[in-house]
Amino acid sequence: MTNVLLFIEYTADWDRALSESFLAELPYSIKKIQNDNFGISLRSRFPIINQKVFDNTNSKFRMIEAQIQINSDTVTIVGLHLENPVGTSNSATGKQQVDGLVKRYQNYDNLILLGDFNMTPYWSDYDYLCAELSLKETRSALIPTFPAYFGPLMIPIDHCLVDETIEFVSIKTGPNIGSDHLPLEIVLSL
Repeated sequence: MTNVLLFIEYTADWDRALSESFLAELPYSIKKIQNDNFGISLRSRFPIINQKVFDNTNSKFRMIEAQIQINSDTVTIVGLHLENPVGTSNSATGKQQVDGLVKRYQNYDNLILLGDFNMTPYWSDYDYLCAELSLKETRSALIPTFPAYFGPLMIPIDHCLVDETIEFVSIKTGPNIGSDHLPLEIVLSL
């Protein structure tokens, strides 16, 4: 059973392609449709009690923040698509995005950050983000996700980071669905 889905690079075509029966299973949603690589959508089986689509760098990279009510607990899920670190300008934007996340989520509990980080766990900004927000990776081994079309060169740039209140149960890659990234299927527990 799927409880929450995050779509990165969400377009009008994606929005039209999702069936009504599928969407009925996840009735709560936030979406920012764009016809480029920067749209984003989050769907949930659980009520979304607070939501925001934002961009902390005045660029095209949208992020979703959702407070989701799960029984008596509230979980903050942040779906993100960060700038790739290739080139000086991109690297500076990526650093600003990470700094913005650190400032924004410094005092949150039940925090989940997930999405296309466009960085491997070896990147200094990744270490900084994890350390400053006291987040842990949800996998014990590296699971490469990009580029899906060329296995030998795949690297892990899609991640799910959680705070100490959330337990990791399992993670695996899903099937290739035509994207340049493989999806991650993650099971967490409060």
